[in-house]
Amino acid sequence: MAVTEPDSSKLSPGPPELLRSEVKGRAEDSLVVTPDGNLSYFYNQAQVDYQDSGIRAGYIQIDWATNEALATGIIDSTGSVVQRPIFMEGGKEYRTDTIRYNFESKKARIKKVITKEGEGYLHGERVKKMEERVFYIRGGSFTTCSHEHPHFRLRTGKTKVISGDKIITGPAYLEMLDVPTPLV
Repeated sequence: MAVTEPDSSKLSPGPPELLRSEVKGRAEDSLVVTPDGNLSYFYNQAQVDYQDSGIRAGYIQIDWATNEALATGIIDSTGSVVQRPIFMEGGKEYRTDTIRYNFESKKARIKKVITKEGEGYLHGERVKKMEERVFYIRGGSFTTCSHEHPHFRLRTGKTKVISGDKIITGPAYLEMLDVPTPLV
């Protein structure tokens, strides 16, 4: 008796994981959905909200198969990047250059973030958001200067932030006007 293999065209990976609540989105220019419904693209003044989190950006792409959103700014007529992503969660706001966020796990990978933490501002080059309040930052700095490019800051290589509780860092040094000082 011959063993037959199942017809691979009839196999399906199964339904994608369903989210716990509705994802709401809008865009000023356009919203494009692929024919299979797996990808959605939001252009210009885009906003996506899920539970207590949300993203505003010039461009947002959602992959419904993985429940992930990718947000970036858009380039205007002068060649400048505008409408950079702003990620909001639990009443806090994070200004970023790029964010990839998973709605289900609530984990994120962020490039260049600025957020208010306590009485100061926390900057980071590469950030991994693991839990609701836990962030791991590479190339971080802390300052009380509110400018996007601060005049002075404490620079660190690696930082762990438990939002609203503590900031844990390795060696840090003072930097003024982009010049490192000998103070460690």
